[in-house]
Amino acid sequence: MQLNAARSCVSTAFRCNQMAGGSCSVLHWWMEQSIPKVSHSRYAVARDRSVTGARMPRPPAPVKGVYQRADDPSGAWYARFRSNGKLVKKSFGRDRGAAVEYVEKARTLRRTGEGHVPKTARGIPKTARELEASAITSSVLISELCDDLLRHIQSKPNIYKDQRNPPYRIGLIRTKFGDRPAVSIRPFEIADWLDGLDRAPATINRYKVTFSAIYRYGKQRDKVKVNPAREVSQQKLNNGVVRYLKPEEEKRLRVVLQEAVDACGPRTYAGRKSSLNGYGRSAHKFSR
Repeated sequence: MQLNAARSCVSTAFRCNQMAGGSCSVLHWWMEQSIPKVSHSRYAVARDRSVTGARMPRPPAPVKGVYQRADDPSGAWYARFRSNGKLVKKSFGRDRGAAVEYVEKARTLRRTGEGHVPKTARGIPKTARELEASAITSSVLISELCDDLLRHIQSKPNIYKDQRNPPYRIGLIRTKFGDRPAVSIRPFEIADWLDGLDRAPATINRYKVTFSAIYRYGKQRDKVKVNPAREVSQQKLNNGVVRYLKPEEEKRLRVVLQEAVDACGPRTYAGRKSSLNGYGRSAHKFSR
């Protein structure tokens, strides 16, 4: 609208200038009085908006645990928090909102103690209601997963050479947790059960591996989506073995050694000399 008015004023000023005999002062005076003036500040703001389209948005408020790495040119957002002293990190791509929601939910569950706080980046923080809902909606029991893995092991004896120990471990797990939904088992329950077995650390680790294999095979068959056994730490092993002979073992060993010594015959110098002389005489006679 202002541009059209300015054009009209300029055309009128030229006509008046021609009527006045072409005086430039009349044209300048008419343009100053008639053309609407625009302040420099308004013109600058209008120019900036025409270039950028809108004002620059404010940067988001920083959230503790949500950050971008300086050495990552993709601009991905990361979330991190501590669970039982262990640092958990997870990448969310360019979705900053998902990273903020993830870290705030995990910290809330850690503070309240109600729900599941993951110990690895693969885990998902879940509230107590979410855990109950998933347990109710899922009808897959541990006994079903145990039976599936047991049939798989027994059907391939050429791959699973040990057909005695794995079925035995699966049977113990089925007896303890068989009537419970698979999604309701928590990692601390598995850890407490393993600690109560009163077995050697290496044996406890084998039970833990069997427990994880039950869930892993269930995930391959799309029956479960979680594996709580993965979050259970393995027992530390002491590979150094100190072995002492018992008194009865030492007696038996001495008897066997003495029998071996007696079977070798005499070991005196005279015996060795006579045997050597006999060998020499026989060899001399044979050469003749």
